[in-house]
Amino acid sequence: MKMGDKDWVALEKVLDDVNNQWLCAGKYYKAKRQDCVDFRAKYWADQFFEVGQSGKTQTKAEMVASQTAGAAKSPDVVPGTGPNPQEFKLMSVYGNIALATDHTLSKPPTPAVRCPSRQKPMFFECS
Repeated sequence: MKMGDKDWVALEKVLDDVNNQWLCAGKYYKAKRQDCVDFRAKYWADQFFEVGQSGKTQTKAEMVASQTAGAAKSPDVVPGTGPNPQEFKLMSVYGNIALATDHTLSKPPTPAVRCPSRQKPMFFECS
């Protein structure tokens, strides 16, 4: 598989959809924040981790605990708020491992205001 070929484009499309699912974005919106946390907790492998904007690493357990605490404080998700992933890009594929990045805004952008964003690598195991 090479960048830009038919299989690459198809895999990038699938992984972009996966990214939207685990962010509960777009058509995967969930009205209750804990529903999204619970979905991710089932979706992520036990070895899952994320490297944040500051370089801090969080394990799956740490992320689920933090997000559950946040959901208890703010249980409802207003439609149109929350993660808004854009610019998903499959960067490389090594066997059954794929590396991708996206640019995720904390809310949808408006013409007058651009919300803080982050760009982070994401790793997917493809079967």
